[in-house]
Amino acid sequence: AISGMTAVGGLLLMQRSSDAPAAFGLAMLAVAASAVNIMGGFVVSQRMLDLFKRPGDKDFSVLMLLPGVVFLYACAAHTELIKPVLSVSALLCVAAIGGLAAMNTANAGCKFGMVGVFGALVATLVDMPGEIVAIGSMLMLLGGGLGLAWGMRVSPIALPQTVAAFHSLVGLAAMCTSIGSYWANPAVGATMENVSAIFGDFIGGVTLTGSIVAFGKLNGN
Repeated sequence: AISGMTAVGGLLLMQRSSDAPAAFGLAMLAVAASAVNIMGGFVVSQRMLDLFKRPGDKDFSVLMLLPGVVFLYACAAHTELIKPVLSVSALLCVAAIGGLAAMNTANAGCKFGMVGVFGALVATLVDMPGEIVAIGSMLMLLGGGLGLAWGMRVSPIALPQTVAAFHSLVGLAAMCTSIGSYWANPAVGATMENVSAIFGDFIGGVTLTGSIVAFGKLNGN
């Protein structure tokens, strides 16, 4: 869910940094890294949850496709609903984090996160120029495909450290977006954007290095 927000940030930075090649490159890296974590992270999380599935448990996950279809239709056919879709998507991402905190709600939390991220990305893309949509979609397809392949191939015993490895990409994406944001608009002084970039860079760096250390410890390195 959090990586969905870094993907949105990367897409928005791509839109506003077309005249700053370095910032545009960082934005592309942020989108691609986020896509790897979005797809790979959800696949690995679902595989971990499936390990605890009891015989006879019914899975209604396919029904979660319906809100995604509604989001897609609302954004494509009624552009005035883009902001409400973004608000609902944000609430779903928050609900996903809360749901994943407890075993009995983790499966629902994972699905909430998937739908929330999808809604946020669709609502962001439909309001962008065609060139940015094409580049962003390509990056997300490539990153998502890599994440899917990695998440499906990893051994079940290595799932926890894989989660940590994917999570490091959130920090990388946050750092790229924060640095690129300042690069695209190098304003002087303690502006809101500069302060946000500093915090984003710092927290992203902590997330990146902390996740790498966690991966190493879980992997026995």
